[in-house]
Amino acid sequence: MGELDLKKFDIERFDFDQVFSEVRQEIQKPNILICGGTGVGKSSLVNDIFHLSGEDMAKVGLEWSPETMGVQKFTSDSSTVNLYDSQGYEIGMENDELYLRDIVGFIDAKRKEDPLNIAEHIHEVWYCISAGNKRFFDMDRKLIEEIRNLHVPIMILLTKIDEVSADELQALKSTVQEAFPELAVFTYSTFIRDEAIRRTYVQKEAITSWAVAHIDESLLGGLLPALSGAIDEKAKYIRTTIVPKYTGLAVGTVTATSFLPVSFVDSVPLMTIQVKMAMNIFQILGINYDIKSTLGSIAGSTLASYIGRTLSTKLLGMIPYINKVTKFVEAGVNMTVAGTITATLGMAILTVCVNYMKTCLDPDGKSKVTFAEFFTTEALQSAIDYVGDHMREFDIETIVNKATAKKQA
Repeated sequence: MGELDLKKFDIERFDFDQVFSEVRQEIQKPNILICGGTGVGKSSLVNDIFHLSGEDMAKVGLEWSPETMGVQKFTSDSSTVNLYDSQGYEIGMENDELYLRDIVGFIDAKRKEDPLNIAEHIHEVWYCISAGNKRFFDMDRKLIEEIRNLHVPIMILLTKIDEVSADELQALKSTVQEAFPELAVFTYSTFIRDEAIRRTYVQKEAITSWAVAHIDESLLGGLLPALSGAIDEKAKYIRTTIVPKYTGLAVGTVTATSFLPVSFVDSVPLMTIQVKMAMNIFQILGINYDIKSTLGSIAGSTLASYIGRTLSTKLLGMIPYINKVTKFVEAGVNMTVAGTITATLGMAILTVCVNYMKTCLDPDGKSKVTFAEFFTTEALQSAIDYVGDHMREFDIETIVNKATAKKQA
């Protein structure tokens, strides 16, 4: 791969904005269609699940012909998901059959325009039914049936459940489930404040879990950052996809037999990969931060040196042929060590971030403590120690072995 650049990483001259832009450009946006009758609470659903408002999302224009009611696309440069909002139908009005043809035609047209370009298809449909109406209308039944026949993942959300009693809600839910026993049916409202009632009837976590489970893996990097909450799903994705991805890139900076000076631990190639990994982790978790000040603690040579000292003795037991080297840290790092350091750092960053989200954010996602105050060098060092002592739990060795095997293949 040519001569390696072993110059020390210079945080002051590093182009954080450019690297963050690269992270965003790698995201594939999923396309989610929100539909149902007029006034069923689609806007409230979107604002709560995706933490968006009219100011956050820009209308891109009608995605259907002017003669129809149309499907409006909502997105923005900062959004990682494309939301399609159907204008809805008026219950009992003559336009309900036209609405059915519009929605089915829209989904089908997106697929037929470019059958092989899955990125342009509708990936999920969230169908909303107002529990406040206390009825499962024929129009809803017909449209759900038509969408299901298109083989697009669809879930049914009974919204505005605050407007009915528990018995009325259960009766409606049973009716829907009897009609579509194979589909997931969730209950939801943004107006219930009683915590006990919310835990029982507002299935926000179940909704997001369904969305994650039914999206193509290639689109998870776009869906997860857009979702409010979903901490466990995001953490799992980072552990199984993001950290292994950058571990592989770190392994790629060296060869199987090379030994490099320890300065490589905080050199330009390795630190660039690790900073980009940190940005990707923050982005997936939806953590807003000042890029340069927050990542300063990660990119500093003090931390790089700390990682080397902390992991050196643990790595001696992992890498058989390094046992012959009496002074590991002074001797150098090979690709296994570069991968292990990167994987450990990624898991440590994730650990600090998850601790922050679970202890410092209220149910509405507002911060009790700023991320910059929580994400300190000391907190990261403590997390590195923890991950280093629990490598098996974090699957560090498996991640690194897969990365090195792929490199050697």
